Amino acid sequence: MHDRDTLSQTDQLSTLHKPRGRRVRIALYVGLCLVASLVPLFLESARAPHGDSGVAEMLGAIGGLLALAVLTFPAGVVAVPLWWLLVWNGIATPSEGVAAVMPVFTVAGYLQWFVLVPKLARRGSKAASR
Repeated sequence: MHDRDTLSQTDQLSTLHKPRGRRVRIALYVGLCLVASLVPLFLESARAPHGDSGVAEMLGAIGGLLALAVLTFPAGVVAVPLWWLLVWNGIATPSEGVAAVMPVFTVAGYLQWFVLVPKLARRGSKAASR
């Protein structure tokens, strides 16, 4: 028997978005994006004295790009062509390109995970309760 005073699962999820907890999750998300974008630069600086090839740099940059793409999928896919243009035209090295497009990844992911998805979840829970 379902009690009317019991919140549905979707409503329980949306009540988790209290201001303090929401700010902590957003800060954690932005921190993860920052770490993912800076790892290729740290790897490149660690390899600099040894004079490794550009292939190792490209692999490190692609690893950081992949981490950002996973954190922001599917909205973050829009930043990958921007990274490619920066690297292809010689404006930035692959590692610098990852750091340069990090704000695009972060904003796209924020809009997706903290604005659009909660709004759709709330709308879905209202439609289900009718």
